[in-house]
Amino acid sequence: MITAFQAAKKLCSLSYWSISNLRLQKLMYLCHMFHLGKNDDYLIEEPFEAWQYGPVNPEVYQKANIFSNRPVLNVFYGTKTISNDDPIAGQESILIEKVYRKYRPYSTNNLVALTHLADGAWEKTYRRSLYHAEINNCDILQEYKDFFIDEQI
Repeated sequence: MITAFQAAKKLCSLSYWSISNLRLQKLMYLCHMFHLGKNDDYLIEEPFEAWQYGPVNPEVYQKANIFSNRPVLNVFYGTKTISNDDPIAGQESILIEKVYRKYRPYSTNNLVALTHLADGAWEKTYRRSLYHAEINNCDILQEYKDFFIDEQI
């Protein structure tokens, strides 16, 4: 398991620091969902919440929000347990790279649509809760089983 800041830094680095906060949030969520589905274990320690534009990790959102819709630069050093030289190793790193490569060609709007599926985890939480409610990992796992289990990652 890794921190949300570690996942964010890895994804931003893979993109050569060219992705927006919105796009970053969707990619982080997909990485978390695929890891949960394939390993029956969380990838990211901190929870995702159901916000208007899909699943959001609030800690990363707050840190990266200063960039608005511009590319997120490296603001993840010195946060929690992450330092400038704190790489992710092993299966977590490999999975993040595979998810990034698969979904890199998707537009941000397509990524938003992927995380807004009818009866998906975000939609279930957003429909029955107040804004910014935590998305249950059991719902995320079910979303993987219902919609993504056959995806090649």
